[in-house]
Amino acid sequence: MTNHPDTIIPEEATRETRELEGDFEEEQIRLENAHDNYLKAVENDVNRCSSAYVDLARRLWKAAEERDYLSIPGIVDTVTVPEGASLLVRECRQTNFGDKSELYVRDSDGKKHAAIFHYLGVEDTSMGAWQTYLLHQLWHCLPLWWHSNYARRVYVCSKEDLATTTLGKARRSWRTRYMMRRLGSNYRPMDLDTLDLTPELFFWDGRYYVSCCYWSEFGGLIREYAELILSDGRMEKFLVFAKKTLFKYDCGVIY
Repeated sequence: MTNHPDTIIPEEATRETRELEGDFEEEQIRLENAHDNYLKAVENDVNRCSSAYVDLARRLWKAAEERDYLSIPGIVDTVTVPEGASLLVRECRQTNFGDKSELYVRDSDGKKHAAIFHYLGVEDTSMGAWQTYLLHQLWHCLPLWWHSNYARRVYVCSKEDLATTTLGKARRSWRTRYMMRRLGSNYRPMDLDTLDLTPELFFWDGRYYVSCCYWSEFGGLIREYAELILSDGRMEKFLVFAKKTLFKYDCGVIY
């Protein structure tokens, strides 16, 4: 079973995508092309995201949650750091209106570089693409301050993962009915059992297509779709080209 996106969201192109490609005027065309190529990948390939991929992802998300940052390079073993350099985390500053934690590369001269994929080597394999996607989006799981908490995510790969979220904890209680009534959701509690939360990874025409679900207190249960190009041991392109809302929710908190 596949999970075709029903929306293309131009504003979801990431900062690094903009830095690497730099052409804003043709952004919508790139998104539409990525969407079309994803559909071809689904038709011509099989989902490569096995349980081993999910297990690795959960280890990485746990390391971020527990602030076990030194273990991150060992988990993403298809991503290599230049000799004498280190992959580290700068935690958010608790100042002003918000800040996010971020990964950075400290080179052999002690200089810090936030655009990590200009320096990291990546393996051009399915696992390499998966780990690249996870590492690229990991900042959503790292500590965030004030307004940056709008971007916090809890990644969901199964019904068991969903059970740890606000929706999972509330789905069989009065809170679920309240949430649905307030937000006008079309879902009933039993409908959640039919959702396919399995991550996807397809390959087509030199490009990898990853989709993964996450829970946001300010958006609900969402499946994200990304296109990656890995070339000559580097991440050449990363583009979030679509999102699909599976369950709409907003906690109502305003920072």
